Amino acid sequence: SDEDKQVLRISATVGSCSVSASDVPYTITPIPGSNYEYWVKPDYSSTDFKVRLAACRDPSINADCFDSLHVKSNKGVLMSDITINGGVRGPLWNC
Repeated sequence: SDEDKQVLRISATVGSCSVSASDVPYTITPIPGSNYEYWVKPDYSSTDFKVRLAACRDPSINADCFDSLHVKSNKGVLMSDITINGGVRGPLWNC
């Protein structure tokens, strides 16, 4: 059912550009050997997130960086709201 589907909201602020998407389905995989750290892979196909990211026309943005997010949960409680700030080569992803 729709209630069971994992969805999250992603907000990204890169340079002077802000892009967000709600109800983004995702899969999540624990990172072996880590403490409450996960790879979150959002599925943007039902949103215009990537289109709006491209519309920023900021050469420092690599849209592929948003395909796999390195997330740390709060004591095992996952956030349903992910906020990404700053340059794309920040600590949130290996890109």
